[in-house]
Amino acid sequence: MKRPFEFIKSLFFFTNLLFWVGGIGMLRAQIPYIFPINTPYQVSTSVIYDMLADHYGQIWLGTNQGLYRFDGKQAYKIPFAETRQNDITRLTEDSQKKLWCMNFAKQIFYLERDTLRLFQPLENMKLEGTMIGFCFTENYIWITTPTILVAFDYKTLQLKKKITTLAIFELIGWKNKCWASTYDGELQGLDEKGNITIIKTNIEQENKLNVNEKFLFVAQRRQNERLVGQIEAENLQKWTALPPIQLSRKFLLYHILTTDENEYWICTQQGAFRWNPFTGETNPLLLNKQVTDIIKDYQGNYWISTLNEGLWCIPSLNIVSFRPPNDSEDNTFFKENDNLFGMQLHNQDMWLSTDEGNLYKMNLSNPNDWQFVDKIDNTGVRRIAIDAQYKKILAGSKIIDYENLQDKRSNIIAKEIALLNYQGKRYALYAHSFGADWIALYNTEEDIAETFLSFPINRQRHTVHKMPAYSIKSGRAYTVCIDSLRQKYWIGYEDALIEYDFEGKQTSLTDQNKKNINAQSLAIDQKGRLYVGSFSNGVFVFENQKVVKHISDKNLLKSNQIRKVTYKYEKVWIATDTEIGYLDPQNETYTDILANNGLSGNLKFQDFQPTPKGIWVALKKEILFIPLQTAKNNPIALRMLPIGFSGVQTKNNEWSEEVSFNIRTIHYKNPAEVEIYYRLLPLETQWRSEKTTQTQVRYQYLPAGEYTFESYTIDKTTGLKSIKQSIVFNIPQRFWETYWFLISISLLIVLGTWLILRYQISRYINKQRLTEQLLRSQLKALQAQMNPHFLYNMLNTVQGLVYTNQKREAGELLGDFSDLIRSTLQASEKEDISLEQEIENLQRYLHLEKARFGDDFQYQIIYNEQSQLLHQEIPSMLIQPFVENALKHALLHKQGNKKLNIHFEIKPQTISIQIEDNGIGRKKSQEIQQRNTLKSTGFGNSAIKKRIEILNQMKKYNISLHIEDLYDTNQIPLGTKVLLEIRNNR
Repeated sequence: MKRPFEFIKSLFFFTNLLFWVGGIGMLRAQIPYIFPINTPYQVSTSVIYDMLADHYGQIWLGTNQGLYRFDGKQAYKIPFAETRQNDITRLTEDSQKKLWCMNFAKQIFYLERDTLRLFQPLENMKLEGTMIGFCFTENYIWITTPTILVAFDYKTLQLKKKITTLAIFELIGWKNKCWASTYDGELQGLDEKGNITIIKTNIEQENKLNVNEKFLFVAQRRQNERLVGQIEAENLQKWTALPPIQLSRKFLLYHILTTDENEYWICTQQGAFRWNPFTGETNPLLLNKQVTDIIKDYQGNYWISTLNEGLWCIPSLNIVSFRPPNDSEDNTFFKENDNLFGMQLHNQDMWLSTDEGNLYKMNLSNPNDWQFVDKIDNTGVRRIAIDAQYKKILAGSKIIDYENLQDKRSNIIAKEIALLNYQGKRYALYAHSFGADWIALYNTEEDIAETFLSFPINRQRHTVHKMPAYSIKSGRAYTVCIDSLRQKYWIGYEDALIEYDFEGKQTSLTDQNKKNINAQSLAIDQKGRLYVGSFSNGVFVFENQKVVKHISDKNLLKSNQIRKVTYKYEKVWIATDTEIGYLDPQNETYTDILANNGLSGNLKFQDFQPTPKGIWVALKKEILFIPLQTAKNNPIALRMLPIGFSGVQTKNNEWSEEVSFNIRTIHYKNPAEVEIYYRLLPLETQWRSEKTTQTQVRYQYLPAGEYTFESYTIDKTTGLKSIKQSIVFNIPQRFWETYWFLISISLLIVLGTWLILRYQISRYINKQRLTEQLLRSQLKALQAQMNPHFLYNMLNTVQGLVYTNQKREAGELLGDFSDLIRSTLQASEKEDISLEQEIENLQRYLHLEKARFGDDFQYQIIYNEQSQLLHQEIPSMLIQPFVENALKHALLHKQGNKKLNIHFEIKPQTISIQIEDNGIGRKKSQEIQQRNTLKSTGFGNSAIKKRIEILNQMKKYNISLHIEDLYDTNQIPLGTKVLLEIRNNR
């Protein structure tokens, strides 16, 4: 009696043998359907060295342009932190589920925070020779060249082992050992403690290693054979030789691998091969392609990478493809520009029409048996009708006996054909470009029953190749349907859908809004319900000439553009421009077969035919068979990656204005129909959604508190949901929300208010003080201007004029004197006066002084009389004291001519005043003043400077004063020059 393991092995062998040798008779010589993924927005390069499906289910691609993450729809490039070369291969996950890879420049990388980072210990070591590869045990990373094997503790980054070896060809990690195959026929297993297991395999040339949970396989080439053996996981010392791989030496092995426990593959430079290790048999796939790797995702899709033609996908091994043979010498056989157009299944024969108007037949029991039948027409055959009773094929404009393939031609090119048995006769209802016709098939003129004449409304009778025909209605017709049980038929015209009965009554059918329906396809179920597939408005279901249901993209379908509707096997089959599915009228459920098999959006189909076990689909160059059980029982799941979360660091009590969540769903079957739902509790109670496989959700300015972010995804086609994921996080109180901050702010506000009030009060007091000082200064200036000496001198001058009988001059002088007193008093009441008024006051004052001084005194006031700036204001009584000082201290004691020049330079906001005299100078004037200390000194320089200082402090003006003594070359005084600049700050 065999041991249990030997019995299981024998049973496994027998099961595989039946699968590989037997198969399904009807689908003999089948190959799986495969299609390329080569659009630029998906994978931007056609050179792919390696692939990996990680523990989450993500697909990673190692290419000549770097590492990509692929979600089935789009590829995302992963950046390098640093690298010498972009090529990436040898994708591997370690025991901690971290992704590792290498390039051809002897650099190893690991993935961290969506960036490839360099494994620095290897860079420091500078390993000699070509690096073959690396693998992992629990704690070590093993790296090898043909002659050196090293092991690093990849957690501490310390070098643990360095072994000189002989000609290592391949390296792989399995059962916590590093297994290396060598050119001298050994398989060596090394564990982390240094124990070595050596197995002689008699390898002479190239060898490849492959592992699964149960076995380690070694494939090698020796002479003209490709030998293979295995080590069992239960006995690592036992080597078992398996049957040689049935593969020619011309095929160079790139890779051997397993995609499932019972699925073994070999990748070569001329295609991929399904391999049975217990018989050695290989079945080819994707021939003439340089296949580098094959992986199977968690939903059952197979992904095949090539070295020069990008990425390919097999949605299921159960979906098989049949292509016409390309070695026929018949020049009428399937041409390069001949595309499949329509199909019809009858018994074991599939009848196929093309857009070039040709008709073919394929025998399902022998899929390589394709037969050219006939040339139907030159415009393409859309639909084929089979009359099983009379053994005829009705296609386009021909009626063909399908046993002897003899044909008759009519003058009608049919778009759609429906057959009817009536009163023992056979009739066909044709839809064509010019209307719809009843044709009496296979009957002579004399055999036509008179009751047939009641069918049409327009009884225009004609003959089609000796077959009586009756025109119903002119105008383009697209589709027809007959219900012989209820004696009704329907015709879809370009502008109407009409129902006829066998008595000649007709009724126009409209939608719920009383609008005409442009019907593309019609079907009738066993209860007499009519299904109308429209060109652009979905499917209408009629019962008793009324719409009872509207099937559209708002409830069940992806698209409203209906291509075909048919009723078979108690199901309503619907094809749109993007899907093929069936509606079960009993429970009103809809199943999208293409979406369930990962073909939605990837299949450009022409026609389809349903069967109880699956559907046949015509593509342009091949036909597919999709089993229904694949769509029903395929264990499709929906996975989400862990939600990425950023924006809050509660450990450091930091707060970000933005909190973001990255949501990613892994779904390869039908990513276009994935919808992400999410919400943030307690802020949101209703779910929000986005129709995508990945999205980033942002929240800004969240108040302090605890939050729960929840998310799940759903496939809208199948209703499958992922497991709900959630993240609980806390937004801490901002420092400005704490009690101590509020108390501190309150105290600061009180203190700040007190300081502001104190400052304002101090400022007000200071302003009042300055105003008071200014008023005193103005009063002092007034006193200086109206001092008794000046008044006494003026009165003496007037008295002298009166004594000399110069009454007119005395009157004028008194008038000027009174004007000066009045204007001076007025100026003393104001802080500011205009420049024009100041010049007038100076002119009056100097005119009076000239009367006192006599002809020896000459003065001149220079300014631009036309200037528009004379209205500018200056401090009142500021200039006159300088003029008085010039007269009193500089010119009064001078002998001879006395000159005084006052020059105004007027600019916007700035006035420059230059007062220049030819007096005795300040030094001699001071000497005279010291001798006359008992006499009044008038408004001295110190008082003038003090007043200017007060005016500057009040910020209204910015006044500068510069006094210069004038001398000749012998240092004899020539006078004094005063420069006064007044800037108005307002």
